[in-house]
Amino acid sequence: MKYSIFYILFISVIFTSCDPIDKKLSLFNKSKSDIYYTISGSDKFMDLYLDDFETSNIQQNYLNYIERLPSDSTTFPLRFGDNEAWERYINFRDDSLIRIVTFDLDSLKTISWKKIIKEKKFKRIYKYSISDLEKMNWKVELSE
Repeated sequence: MKYSIFYILFISVIFTSCDPIDKKLSLFNKSKSDIYYTISGSDKFMDLYLDDFETSNIQQNYLNYIERLPSDSTTFPLRFGDNEAWERYINFRDDSLIRIVTFDLDSLKTISWKKIIKEKKFKRIYKYSISDLEKMNWKVELSE
């Protein structure tokens, strides 16, 4: 009994002390294939580049930046903070826009990250303001 009370108190402290998460933004892949994407607050994509990412190989090099969204599925990218963390992230940008950048898997597998960034070998760039996202109820549909 003594240990169960301690355990309950410990778990309560853990859950109540965590940072709140804003997960209002949802991305839905309405295409017939997986989509590889990242979210950026700028058109200056060099901030996505690290000097040691010289080679290509999605398994080793892009995991910190690129997310996979399977066909016909939804994901909820998270921002830590309160329930307005996405708004602050977007408003902090020079042009108050968020970008969802999609990539071609074959390019990710065969072209170095440095070249992808420098030559802007992106499949598509979606740009949204807060008012755009509010009109869509924060639900973004991605397609090929």
